[in-house]
Amino acid sequence: MDAYNMRILQGSDGKHIADRLKWHWNMEPSEAADCTGCGQCEQACTQHLPIIERLHEIVDTAQAE
Repeated sequence: MDAYNMRILQGSDGKHIADRLKWHWNMEPSEAADCTGCGQCEQACTQHLPIIERLHEIVDTAQAE
């Protein structure tokens, strides 16, 4: 959820989010948008984070650039 944290720290500038996804996670926003919302990631998350919700926010912010 590093890209989500960057969204909080850097504001809603989609470029920061897209760059973080690309260079830190080797992922394009379009790939992050492929989330089906199945919930497996949230079930496995030991921190009980709302990953699906945050992923959608990341994608929305990154694609808004």
